[in-house]
Amino acid sequence: MEKEIKCILCKGRAILKFEELKLDKGKITIKDSPYYHCMHCNEDFATSEQMYELSQQINTKFKF
Repeated sequence: MEKEIKCILCKGRAILKFEELKLDKGKITIKDSPYYHCMHCNEDFATSEQMYELSQQINTKFKF
């Protein structure tokens, strides 16, 4: 995963960050979930690769 990419909205500089993701009203916590934060427009976003990895994590650890 790249530490820095171009923002998908403004083409500014977006840096890789990690944060706890809480699901199901806080019952499920996924630690160190990656996303990008744009230093120009302040938008937070995830790439399709990041979303795929997150869905794989959720599907292997939890059964709904």
